[in-house]
Amino acid sequence: MVQLYYSAPYTELDVQYKIENPVRILLAFGKVSVPAGQSVTTEITFSKEDMASYCDTYANADCTIWCWMLEGGDYTITLGKNSHEAWATETVSVADTIWYTGENIRQSDKDAQTGMNENGELLGYPAAAEADPDAAYVPVHNRFQDSTDYMHTEATILTRNDWAGTQPTTPESKELSQARLDRIIKFDIENDSLLGNNNSMISTDTQPVSKESNGLTLSDMRGLNFYDGTWDLLLNQLDYDSDELSNMLFNAAFTTRRWQAYQHRP
Repeated sequence: MVQLYYSAPYTELDVQYKIENPVRILLAFGKVSVPAGQSVTTEITFSKEDMASYCDTYANADCTIWCWMLEGGDYTITLGKNSHEAWATETVSVADTIWYTGENIRQSDKDAQTGMNENGELLGYPAAAEADPDAAYVPVHNRFQDSTDYMHTEATILTRNDWAGTQPTTPESKELSQARLDRIIKFDIENDSLLGNNNSMISTDTQPVSKESNGLTLSDMRGLNFYDGTWDLLLNQLDYDSDELSNMLFNAAFTTRRWQAYQHRP
């Protein structure tokens, strides 16, 4: 395994926008097989935008918060077998700071939202456009702003700007702030517009279709667009009265039979 890492600048701009990065961040990698006593040549590529930093405090023009930021300055590129063992280093310079906002979406973010054909080739338009002709590329933004606000107002985030003052310590009290208590106490489990049982984002008056015999398996979905209606037919086959759904939800993350067999291979 050949790995590329980068080290981003850390300046007053990062302090201002509360941007924290590890000293070395994985940028790209390539798998190689080297016969004993021989050498091979491999090529690893990356875009400068891949070195952009996550910023969850930048206010966009559309009132959303969060974007990517590629800071102007020098970036150290490290080639090695891991983040600690380096074979070589080079410096890449970025002339000016670039903010990837709604008016300037990163190409990699566009690619992630772009439709593909059955061969995995990009089609040049948002995948969502197959269901909605007016769909456009969506810039990144915070989905859970309350959690972000909590971290920046009520939690102490470890920062390179103040190592000594932000090191984790044993909590002196488990008491929640009054604002946090108010949110918990005032939560209406039935009528909350986001998570309530009635007329909320997660509530529905229609029971999901189940137990249909559509003859589909997960392998049949290979290459299909996220918005392809065949996904609905596959989900309609689930039996909510059996253990099928719970097994899928709770046993899929690194606990499938295939993964367990891989872990215990000779």
